[in-house]
Amino acid sequence: MLLLLALASAAVIGPTVYEQKDLGDPIFAEFTYSLSADCTAATISVIVMNESQKPVEGANTYLKYVDFASPLISSVKTDDDGFALHKLPGDVKLMRGLFILVIEHKGYRNKEIHFDISGCYSNTTRPNPPATPPPATQPPAQNNTNGSTNPPPAQNHTNNTNVTNATANNMTGNETGTTELPGMCATVFALASIFLFLKQSSRKDT
Repeated sequence: MLLLLALASAAVIGPTVYEQKDLGDPIFAEFTYSLSADCTAATISVIVMNESQKPVEGANTYLKYVDFASPLISSVKTDDDGFALHKLPGDVKLMRGLFILVIEHKGYRNKEIHFDISGCYSNTTRPNPPATPPPATQPPAQNNTNGSTNPPPAQNHTNNTNVTNATANNMTGNETGTTELPGMCATVFALASIFLFLKQSSRKDT
């Protein structure tokens, strides 16, 4: 009773159990258990009981940590109250991997429990990674201007109009020249006739 009161007054958490399984012949009895972790004292406490919730004395408890090269942390036998205390090495806030507790006793099926102590480090904060600046991009309007190779439609329309006007001017010039040519010929012919008439008159006088 004093042990239970001591555990209740301590700052303990209930580990997060992910899986548990019984190993051995089903004709044997099954363990029940109570599991807790003290983040400040860096300990794992287990109370081993039978199916009637009675403490099991002398049960072997093995605590393993999968992230260690040698996973076995400790091996402790339960006392008269079925209690075993496992001491964790180092800072528990850094032990974020999976623990495995194995319980063995003659006449019982072995029990294997997979858990973590995330309650010991879930309130801690990690520094945020530095923000990476977004990649620089050109404004859409600038990209469209640089990539444009064809002149705007209005400019093309203006150039076509100019070509049409030039063609019209050339046609007008040709027509004007053609109209003035007969008048020039008549003038030359009249001058030539006067010249010949004067020349003949001068010969007669002679």
